[in-house]
Amino acid sequence: MKKMLKIGGGLLLVGLVLLLIGLFNHGNRIVTFQSGRPMIVSTKKQTAHVIPQGNPQKIHVDATGAQVTIRRGTKYQVSFSGRQPRPQIKATKDEIFVKAKDHGGVVSLAFNDENYTLPRIEITVPAAVELKQLTVNVTDGVLHLDGVTAKQTALTTSDTDITLSRSSLEDGKLDITDGELVGQNGTSLKQISVRSSDTDVDFHQVTLDGTNIDNADGDVEGNDITISNRVTIRTSDGDNELRNVTAQGFILRGGDENVLHGHHSSDTIRDHAEAQDVLELITNSDGGNEIM
Repeated sequence: MKKMLKIGGGLLLVGLVLLLIGLFNHGNRIVTFQSGRPMIVSTKKQTAHVIPQGNPQKIHVDATGAQVTIRRGTKYQVSFSGRQPRPQIKATKDEIFVKAKDHGGVVSLAFNDENYTLPRIEITVPAAVELKQLTVNVTDGVLHLDGVTAKQTALTTSDTDITLSRSSLEDGKLDITDGELVGQNGTSLKQISVRSSDTDVDFHQVTLDGTNIDNADGDVEGNDITISNRVTIRTSDGDNELRNVTAQGFILRGGDENVLHGHHSSDTIRDHAEAQDVLELITNSDGGNEIM
C-alpha cells in the first residue's frame, strides 16, 4: 500500500510540474466539443463589419452563445467581434440576416477570464427607420434592444437575458425560457404576447398597450407603468408587484392576497373594471397581486 501511495504521489508531482510548464508556455486553452470530439477555440480575435446598402426594414437574427445588440444609430451597420468563427451575415436592400452557429458545449481549460468571452454581434439601424419585421432567436446569450422601433416582432430566447430600452415593439410575441426580461426608459409594448417560464420580469418607465403577459415560475415587478387598452398579467408560482401605475381601472384576482393601493383582500378586487384602460393581475398559485 505504501509503495502504491509513493507511486501515486510521484505521478501527481510530475503532473503538477508539467501543468506549470504548460501554463508558463501559454498552454491554457478553451475547448469545445462537437459530436463528442474536443476542438480548441482560437484565442485570436475575429472581426467583421458589413454596411448594408439600400434601406433594409426586416432583420432576422439566429444566434447561440453570443451577445446580440440591436440599437439606434446614424447608419446601417452589422459588426462582429469575438474569438469564435465569424457568423453568416447577409444584407440585401430589404433585409439583414445574421446566423451565428452553435459550437457545442464549452469547457474552459484557461486560468484567466480574458481567454473566453461571448462573441458580440451588433446591428445598428438609423434612428428614423421603423422596422417592418424584427425576428430574433438567441440561445445561451444576451439580447439588448436600444432605441428600436418594429411594427412586427418575434423574439424567442432560451437561457438568455433580455433588455429592452427606449424601444417600441408592436404586433407579435416574446417567448422566453429561463432568463430575465427588463423593459426600461420609455419602452412600449403594443399588442405583444409575452410567454415566459423560469423568468423574472422587471419594468421601469414602460407603456403596455393591449399586451398580455403569461409568466410561469417567476415574479413580475414594475414602476412607472402606463396602461393603454386592456392589459393582463398572469403569473404561476410568482408575485405581481407594480408601483405608480397609470390606468383607468384595475382587476386583481387569485393567489394568496390581493392589495390595491393599501386595500387588502383575499377575494377579487375590482375598481372601474369596465373602463377602457384596465390592468388585470392574475395569480394562479403560490403568489399574490399588489399595486402600490
